[in-house]
Amino acid sequence: MKTILLSMLIIFGFVGLAYAMSDTPKPPTPGQIENIEKMKERDRYRAMPDCEGEFVTLEMDDVILRVPRARQVIDVKNIGTIAGLVKPSLNYKCEDAIENVVTYRTGHLTLRVRRSPPVSTSYESAHKNIFGREGVIFDRSIGENGVERIIVLDGGEALKLPPEGAASEYYILPKEIEQTENSEPVLYTCSTPPKVEQSFKGQCITSYYNLAGLFVHYKFHRDMPDTNFIIDRHRKHTNWFSEVTLKP
Repeated sequence: MKTILLSMLIIFGFVGLAYAMSDTPKPPTPGQIENIEKMKERDRYRAMPDCEGEFVTLEMDDVILRVPRARQVIDVKNIGTIAGLVKPSLNYKCEDAIENVVTYRTGHLTLRVRRSPPVSTSYESAHKNIFGREGVIFDRSIGENGVERIIVLDGGEALKLPPEGAASEYYILPKEIEQTENSEPVLYTCSTPPKVEQSFKGQCITSYYNLAGLFVHYKFHRDMPDTNFIIDRHRKHTNWFSEVTLKP
């Protein structure tokens, strides 16, 4: 009896092995194929030598910028997106000067040439969607540095306030700190995400047209509650722009 059972186990084992060997692997899905190609492209990109030269000149309408050769992303008219200026790619051959740039993007800053129709600024959007609505009650105060702080206390039926713990504050910089092409003041919206103990912890965002005529979208994480921190971060970005601008 034991001999029969042993024989049966051996037979079933051979059958299972034969089935496993004959079972062909499933072909990759379209998504898997796409991921494999992306990995191959990434590996090819990493293996290429870096472009020479420390800086690249970008022409954005009448503005010429001289920026470090880094992993910023730019969009070029009639060419497309160039994802990084460090290594050559399909549409970038390590040029030291690039014309017809329409967008320049880093992790926290975006510069765009003027579009038609123009993109709304933070100040314009706030006035249209919040400040200009009837029945909205605000708390307004102006600090010694001239920054106006605005908090929505009651939106009534005109405006639905953010959920509890997700507050938004608005800060308007005086024109002595920043002037814009369309004479609007620069407005920052600072939001605090839910479940954050400190009300000042969050992200501040602004968008405006600078005096050079470029649309600026800038954001940063706020670590300090006072308005001087917002001014310091704003000046940090505007000083950078002045340093890299060759024209005007």
